[in-house]
Amino acid sequence: MNKRQKLRVRTSESSTFLQRDKSGMDYTRDSSIVVPPKISMEPRASEVKNEDSLDFGSFDDFDVKAEEKPWKLHEMVFLSFSNLCYYARRYWTYMIILGFFIFLNMKPSDYQFLLDEIEKLKRENLVLQSIHKVENIADISFGTAVSDHSEIYRYGFFKTTVSDPNSIIEPGLGSLPLVGQSGFFEIKLRLTSTVKKIGVYHPETANPASAFRDFLVVAGGKEFNFTFGGKGYEEFILNDITTNSIRIEYENNHGEPKYTCIYRIFVFA
Repeated sequence: MNKRQKLRVRTSESSTFLQRDKSGMDYTRDSSIVVPPKISMEPRASEVKNEDSLDFGSFDDFDVKAEEKPWKLHEMVFLSFSNLCYYARRYWTYMIILGFFIFLNMKPSDYQFLLDEIEKLKRENLVLQSIHKVENIADISFGTAVSDHSEIYRYGFFKTTVSDPNSIIEPGLGSLPLVGQSGFFEIKLRLTSTVKKIGVYHPETANPASAFRDFLVVAGGKEFNFTFGGKGYEEFILNDITTNSIRIEYENNHGEPKYTCIYRIFVFA
């Protein structure tokens, strides 16, 4: 047998047809090799009774609806802050340009008003600095206190007040608002002292109509009548009165009908 005949025999043996039994399994000539049958995805004719009964559903059946929850306060604040930062970062150039145009469109009267307010504050600061160089015993650090006063003015919906009566003898720009155009307040000294003069201060930047005008000073069994201008700082001589308390009774103010505001009282001994 030549080479060509041997090749034909091998080819015929390798091309033997597969035989299929009733169970659907395919066997080759070598019974040890098993080839599994092909799996069909189509339903059998015996299982399909009615084609209309086949319902594969729709996409609407698979929609997942998010549970609606109310927004919480911290979530709303965080979202608002995030949006603000986003727009500020994105449009900061436009904001600068807008602010520049607003600055250019300011009226000269606005500039003058700001300059006047700055000058008033400078003058008030200089006045207070010069006063503090003189011995002033109407100070909490010396044991002085406001012992009595007329009714405090209450404002707002709940008629509350945050005023401290001792604020009129403390450094700063605190105030004591009292009801009406007339009233009184009394300052108690820690020790009996010889009082030479008193000082009254009402800021120029505050409402001048709320400052008291005609007032009476009662100290050491004597009475002194004075008139306060309503702006800035003024001094009133008491001619060396020996006393441990000073009572000031004011009859009117400069026009405010609801209250009278006392900012700062000085006592020099």
